[in-house]
Amino acid sequence: MKVFGKVLAALVGLSLVAGGVACSQSPEEDNQTSGFVGASAAKPVRVLTWNICGDICWPKADPDSFYPNRDFRGDNNTRASAIIHAIDAWGAEAIALQEVCESQYDEVAKRLRARGWQGAFYKKAIDPVGHCDGYVNNNPRKRSYGDAVFTKDKVNSYSYQNIQGDDYPSSPGYKWFMTCAHTNKYSFCTVHIRTKCAADYVGNCTTLKNAQQTEQITIIRAALRKLWLTRPVILLGDFNSFPNGTALPLYTDFIEADAAQNEATVVKENTSKIDMIFYDKAHWKNQDGDSAAAGPGTISDHRLLRGLAYRK
Repeated sequence: MKVFGKVLAALVGLSLVAGGVACSQSPEEDNQTSGFVGASAAKPVRVLTWNICGDICWPKADPDSFYPNRDFRGDNNTRASAIIHAIDAWGAEAIALQEVCESQYDEVAKRLRARGWQGAFYKKAIDPVGHCDGYVNNNPRKRSYGDAVFTKDKVNSYSYQNIQGDDYPSSPGYKWFMTCAHTNKYSFCTVHIRTKCAADYVGNCTTLKNAQQTEQITIIRAALRKLWLTRPVILLGDFNSFPNGTALPLYTDFIEADAAQNEATVVKENTSKIDMIFYDKAHWKNQDGDSAAAGPGTISDHRLLRGLAYRK
Protein backbone atom coordinates (compact mmCIF):
# COMPACT_ATOMS: atom_id res chain seq x y z
CA MET A 1 0.00 0.00 0.00
CA LYS A 2 1.26 3.45 -0.93
CA VAL A 3 0.15 6.39 1.27
CA PHE A 4 0.77 10.09 1.65
CA GLY A 5 0.00 12.45 4.49
CA LYS A 6 0.48 11.83 8.22
CA VAL A 7 -1.08 8.51 9.19
CA LEU A 8 -1.14 7.16 12.72
CA ALA A 9 -1.10 3.54 11.58
CA ALA A 10 -1.80 1.21 8.69
CA LEU A 11 -4.12 -1.74 9.09
CA VAL A 12 -3.56 -5.07 7.38
CA GLY A 13 -6.69 -7.18 7.62
CA LEU A 14 -7.63 -6.80 11.27
CA SER A 15 -4.07 -6.48 12.59
CA LEU A 16 -2.85 -2.98 13.28
CA VAL A 17 0.68 -2.28 12.12
CA ALA A 18 2.44 0.65 13.77
CA GLY A 19 6.15 1.22 13.46
CA GLY A 20 6.57 -2.27 12.04
CA VAL A 21 5.08 -3.99 15.11
CA ALA A 22 1.84 -5.96 14.70
CA CYS A 23 -0.69 -5.43 17.48
CA SER A 24 -3.90 -7.30 18.29
CA GLN A 25 -6.07 -4.27 17.74
CA SER A 26 -9.16 -4.04 15.55
CA PRO A 27 -10.50 -1.04 13.60
CA GLU A 28 -13.20 -0.65 16.26
CA GLU A 29 -10.61 -0.57 19.05
CA ASP A 30 -8.49 1.87 17.08
CA ASN A 31 -11.57 4.07 16.74
CA GLN A 32 -12.12 4.14 20.49
CA THR A 33 -8.63 5.47 21.10
CA SER A 34 -8.42 7.92 18.20
CA GLY A 35 -10.77 10.66 19.38
CA PHE A 36 -13.81 9.75 17.24
CA VAL A 37 -15.88 12.89 16.81
CA GLY A 38 -18.37 11.96 14.10
CA ALA A 39 -19.73 13.97 11.18
CA SER A 40 -22.03 16.90 11.77
CA ALA A 41 -25.73 16.03 11.53
CA ALA A 42 -26.44 19.47 10.05
CA LYS A 43 -24.05 19.15 7.13
CA PRO A 44 -24.14 16.40 4.48
CA VAL A 45 -21.09 14.28 3.81
CA ARG A 46 -20.39 14.53 0.08
CA VAL A 47 -18.31 11.84 -1.60
CA LEU A 48 -17.39 10.64 -5.09
CA THR A 49 -16.51 7.38 -6.77
CA TRP A 50 -15.07 6.94 -10.24
CA ASN A 51 -13.68 4.02 -12.20
CA ILE A 52 -11.18 5.90 -14.37
CA CYS A 53 -10.39 3.08 -16.83
CA GLY A 54 -6.66 2.90 -16.22
CA ASP A 55 -4.82 4.04 -19.32
CA ILE A 56 -7.17 2.35 -21.79
CA CYS A 57 -9.64 5.21 -22.36
CA TRP A 58 -9.73 6.75 -24.85
CA PRO A 59 -7.94 6.07 -28.16
CA LYS A 60 -8.50 8.60 -30.91
CA ALA A 61 -11.72 8.15 -32.93
CA ASP A 62 -13.26 5.77 -30.36
CA PRO A 63 -17.03 6.17 -30.88
CA ASP A 64 -17.69 6.03 -27.13
CA SER A 65 -15.35 8.91 -26.30
CA PHE A 66 -16.85 12.29 -25.44
CA TYR A 67 -14.09 13.83 -27.55
CA PRO A 68 -13.42 11.29 -30.34
CA ASN A 69 -10.75 13.43 -31.99
CA ARG A 70 -8.49 13.39 -28.95
CA ASP A 71 -6.42 10.58 -27.48
CA PHE A 72 -6.54 10.64 -23.67
CA ARG A 73 -4.24 7.67 -23.10
CA GLY A 74 -1.10 8.58 -21.18
CA ASP A 75 -2.55 12.00 -20.33
CA ASN A 76 -2.27 12.03 -16.54
CA ASN A 77 -2.62 15.80 -16.45
CA THR A 78 -6.09 15.72 -18.04
CA ARG A 79 -7.19 12.88 -15.78
CA ALA A 80 -5.99 14.60 -12.62
CA SER A 81 -7.57 17.89 -13.69
CA ALA A 82 -10.91 16.17 -14.29
CA ILE A 83 -10.77 14.53 -10.85
CA ILE A 84 -9.93 17.80 -9.09
CA HIS A 85 -12.71 19.54 -11.03
CA ALA A 86 -15.17 16.87 -9.90
CA ILE A 87 -14.12 17.28 -6.26
CA ASP A 88 -14.54 21.04 -6.39
CA ALA A 89 -17.84 20.97 -8.29
CA TRP A 90 -19.43 18.60 -5.76
CA GLY A 91 -17.70 20.00 -2.68
CA ALA A 92 -16.55 16.46 -1.91
CA GLU A 93 -14.56 15.60 1.19
CA ALA A 94 -13.55 12.14 -0.01
CA ILE A 95 -13.17 10.29 -3.31
CA ALA A 96 -12.55 6.67 -4.28
CA LEU A 97 -10.98 5.67 -7.60
CA GLN A 98 -10.91 2.25 -9.24
CA GLU A 99 -8.74 1.03 -12.12
CA VAL A 100 -6.03 3.52 -11.27
CA CYS A 101 -2.50 3.40 -12.61
CA GLU A 102 0.17 4.28 -10.09
CA SER A 103 1.36 7.14 -12.29
CA GLN A 104 -2.21 8.52 -12.27
CA TYR A 105 -2.44 8.17 -8.50
CA ASP A 106 0.86 10.02 -8.11
CA GLU A 107 -0.42 12.98 -10.14
CA VAL A 108 -3.71 13.21 -8.23
CA ALA A 109 -1.92 12.74 -4.89
CA LYS A 110 0.50 15.56 -5.69
CA ARG A 111 -2.37 17.98 -6.25
CA LEU A 112 -4.43 16.89 -3.26
CA ARG A 113 -1.41 16.82 -0.96
CA ALA A 114 -1.04 20.54 -1.61
CA ARG A 115 -4.58 20.97 -0.25
CA GLY A 116 -3.84 19.02 2.91
CA TRP A 117 -5.63 15.83 1.82
CA GLN A 118 -4.42 12.31 2.58
CA GLY A 119 -4.64 9.22 0.42
CA ALA A 120 -3.62 5.64 -0.25
CA PHE A 121 -3.12 3.48 -3.32
CA TYR A 122 -3.47 -0.29 -3.11
CA LYS A 123 -1.76 -2.22 -5.87
CA LYS A 124 -3.77 -5.18 -7.11
CA ALA A 125 -1.68 -6.00 -10.18
CA ILE A 126 1.48 -5.19 -12.10
CA ASP A 127 -0.33 -4.37 -15.31
CA PRO A 128 -0.52 -7.94 -16.66
CA VAL A 129 -2.91 -7.05 -19.47
CA GLY A 130 -1.84 -3.57 -20.57
CA HIS A 131 -4.06 -1.39 -18.38
CA CYS A 132 -1.35 1.12 -17.54
CA ASP A 133 0.94 3.18 -19.72
CA GLY A 134 1.00 0.51 -22.37
CA TYR A 135 -0.16 2.62 -25.28
CA VAL A 136 2.06 5.68 -25.16
CA ASN A 137 4.17 5.77 -28.34
CA ASN A 138 3.64 2.02 -28.65
CA ASN A 139 6.06 1.55 -25.79
CA PRO A 140 4.44 -0.79 -23.24
CA ARG A 141 5.69 -0.34 -19.70
CA LYS A 142 4.48 -2.48 -16.83
CA ARG A 143 3.14 -0.29 -14.04
CA SER A 144 1.16 -0.86 -10.86
CA TYR A 145 -2.62 -0.90 -11.19
CA GLY A 146 -5.18 -0.75 -8.39
CA ASP A 147 -7.62 1.30 -6.33
CA ALA A 148 -7.22 4.53 -4.38
CA VAL A 149 -8.92 6.48 -1.59
CA PHE A 150 -8.45 10.16 -0.79
CA THR A 151 -9.92 12.23 2.05
CA LYS A 152 -9.54 15.75 3.38
CA ASP A 153 -9.98 14.48 6.95
CA LYS A 154 -7.16 13.18 9.10
CA VAL A 155 -6.66 9.46 8.50
CA ASN A 156 -5.97 7.46 11.65
CA SER A 157 -5.38 4.20 9.81
CA TYR A 158 -5.81 2.38 6.52
CA SER A 159 -6.92 -1.19 6.06
CA TYR A 160 -7.20 -3.64 3.22
CA GLN A 161 -9.04 -6.93 3.25
CA ASN A 162 -8.98 -9.80 0.80
CA ILE A 163 -12.42 -10.24 -0.81
CA GLN A 164 -11.35 -12.89 -3.30
CA GLY A 165 -13.40 -15.91 -2.28
CA ASP A 166 -13.10 -19.60 -2.98
CA ASP A 167 -15.30 -19.38 -6.09
CA TYR A 168 -12.85 -17.01 -7.74
CA PRO A 169 -10.18 -18.91 -9.70
CA SER A 170 -6.57 -17.89 -9.27
CA SER A 171 -5.74 -14.96 -11.50
CA PRO A 172 -1.94 -14.59 -11.79
CA GLY A 173 -0.72 -11.22 -10.58
CA TYR A 174 -4.12 -10.02 -9.31
CA LYS A 175 -5.34 -9.44 -5.76
CA TRP A 176 -8.87 -8.24 -5.03
CA PHE A 177 -9.15 -6.23 -1.82
CA MET A 178 -11.42 -3.77 -0.06
CA THR A 179 -9.37 -0.66 0.77
CA CYS A 180 -10.49 1.62 3.62
CA ALA A 181 -9.42 4.92 5.15
CA HIS A 182 -10.48 5.26 8.79
CA THR A 183 -10.88 8.90 9.85
CA ASN A 184 -12.26 10.53 12.98
CA LYS A 185 -15.61 10.87 11.19
CA TYR A 186 -16.18 7.56 9.41
CA SER A 187 -14.64 4.62 7.60
CA PHE A 188 -14.43 5.19 3.86
CA CYS A 189 -14.06 1.95 1.87
CA THR A 190 -13.81 1.13 -1.81
CA VAL A 191 -14.10 -2.13 -3.75
CA HIS A 192 -13.97 -3.31 -7.34
CA ILE A 193 -15.93 -6.54 -7.66
CA ARG A 194 -14.48 -8.74 -10.37
CA THR A 195 -15.33 -12.10 -11.92
CA LYS A 196 -13.52 -14.56 -14.13
CA CYS A 197 -14.59 -17.51 -16.24
CA ALA A 198 -11.78 -19.34 -18.00
CA ALA A 199 -12.14 -20.14 -21.69
CA ASP A 200 -11.93 -23.85 -20.93
CA TYR A 201 -14.45 -23.72 -18.07
CA VAL A 202 -16.99 -26.55 -18.29
CA GLY A 203 -20.27 -25.12 -17.12
CA ASN A 204 -22.37 -21.96 -17.22
CA CYS A 205 -20.16 -18.87 -17.02
CA THR A 206 -23.05 -16.62 -15.90
CA THR A 207 -23.78 -18.93 -12.98
CA LEU A 208 -20.09 -19.01 -12.03
CA LYS A 209 -19.70 -15.24 -12.19
CA ASN A 210 -22.85 -14.68 -10.12
CA ALA A 211 -21.44 -17.05 -7.48
CA GLN A 212 -18.15 -15.14 -7.47
CA GLN A 213 -19.92 -11.79 -7.05
CA THR A 214 -22.16 -13.16 -4.30
CA GLU A 215 -19.19 -14.52 -2.39
CA GLN A 216 -17.34 -11.21 -2.56
CA ILE A 217 -20.44 -9.29 -1.42
CA THR A 218 -20.83 -11.70 1.51
CA ILE A 219 -17.22 -11.11 2.60
CA ILE A 220 -17.64 -7.33 2.33
CA ARG A 221 -20.88 -7.30 4.37
CA ALA A 222 -19.34 -9.41 7.13
CA ALA A 223 -16.29 -7.15 7.39
CA LEU A 224 -18.26 -3.90 7.44
CA ARG A 225 -20.77 -5.10 10.05
CA LYS A 226 -17.88 -5.14 12.52
CA LEU A 227 -17.07 -1.53 11.68
CA TRP A 228 -20.47 0.10 11.94
CA LEU A 229 -20.96 -1.19 15.47
CA THR A 230 -18.89 1.81 16.55
CA ARG A 231 -18.57 4.16 13.58
CA PRO A 232 -20.29 5.36 10.40
CA VAL A 233 -19.32 3.53 7.22
CA ILE A 234 -19.34 4.57 3.56
CA LEU A 235 -18.83 1.85 0.95
CA LEU A 236 -18.43 2.81 -2.71
CA GLY A 237 -16.96 1.59 -5.94
CA ASP A 238 -17.54 -0.55 -9.02
CA PHE A 239 -19.72 -3.53 -8.09
CA ASN A 240 -20.11 -4.92 -11.61
CA SER A 241 -23.69 -5.70 -10.67
CA PHE A 242 -27.05 -4.07 -11.26
CA PRO A 243 -28.87 -2.81 -8.13
CA ASN A 244 -31.33 -5.70 -8.35
CA GLY A 245 -28.55 -8.23 -9.08
CA THR A 246 -25.90 -9.75 -6.86
CA ALA A 247 -25.41 -6.38 -5.10
CA LEU A 248 -28.99 -6.52 -3.78
CA PRO A 249 -28.05 -7.89 -0.30
CA LEU A 250 -26.10 -4.67 0.35
CA TYR A 251 -29.40 -2.77 0.38
CA THR A 252 -30.29 -4.64 3.58
CA ASP A 253 -27.47 -2.93 5.45
CA PHE A 254 -27.02 0.30 3.49
CA ILE A 255 -28.85 3.13 1.79
CA GLU A 256 -27.60 3.80 -1.75
CA ALA A 257 -27.09 7.44 -2.67
CA ASP A 258 -28.81 7.37 -6.07
CA ALA A 259 -31.36 4.63 -5.37
CA ALA A 260 -34.27 6.96 -6.20
CA GLN A 261 -33.17 7.38 -9.82
CA ASN A 262 -30.60 4.64 -10.41
CA GLU A 263 -28.93 6.63 -13.18
CA ALA A 264 -26.58 4.78 -15.52
CA THR A 265 -22.89 4.87 -14.64
CA VAL A 266 -21.45 3.14 -17.71
CA VAL A 267 -21.06 5.09 -20.94
CA LYS A 268 -21.18 2.14 -23.30
CA GLU A 269 -24.34 0.73 -21.77
CA ASN A 270 -26.68 3.62 -21.11
CA THR A 271 -29.07 1.53 -19.03
CA SER A 272 -26.38 0.06 -16.77
CA LYS A 273 -25.77 1.16 -13.21
CA ILE A 274 -22.89 -0.83 -11.72
CA ASP A 275 -21.14 1.89 -9.66
CA MET A 276 -22.72 2.66 -6.28
CA ILE A 277 -22.30 4.69 -3.11
CA PHE A 278 -23.60 3.11 0.09
CA TYR A 279 -24.06 4.71 3.51
CA ASP A 280 -24.78 2.35 6.42
CA LYS A 281 -28.35 2.56 7.70
CA ALA A 282 -27.36 2.75 11.35
CA HIS A 283 -25.68 6.16 11.04
CA TRP A 284 -26.96 7.91 7.89
CA LYS A 285 -30.19 9.34 6.46
CA ASN A 286 -31.58 11.55 3.68
CA GLN A 287 -29.19 10.34 1.00
CA ASP A 288 -29.04 11.70 -2.54
CA GLY A 289 -26.88 11.03 -5.57
CA ASP A 290 -26.22 11.85 -9.18
CA SER A 291 -24.45 10.24 -12.11
CA ALA A 292 -22.50 12.86 -14.06
CA ALA A 293 -22.94 11.97 -17.72
CA ALA A 294 -20.67 14.60 -19.26
CA GLY A 295 -17.94 17.05 -18.37
CA PRO A 296 -15.60 15.18 -16.03
CA GLY A 297 -16.76 11.89 -17.57
CA THR A 298 -14.60 12.46 -20.62
CA ILE A 299 -11.70 10.35 -19.39
CA SER A 300 -13.42 7.02 -18.75
CA ASP A 301 -16.03 4.54 -19.93
CA HIS A 302 -17.60 5.00 -16.47
CA ARG A 303 -19.46 8.07 -15.35
CA LEU A 304 -18.56 9.90 -12.18
CA LEU A 305 -20.98 9.03 -9.36
CA ARG A 306 -21.68 11.63 -6.67
CA GLY A 307 -23.36 11.00 -3.35
CA LEU A 308 -24.31 12.69 -0.11
CA ALA A 309 -26.04 11.78 3.14
CA TYR A 310 -26.68 13.30 6.56
CA ARG A 311 -25.72 11.83 9.91
CA LYS A 312 -28.61 10.69 12.07
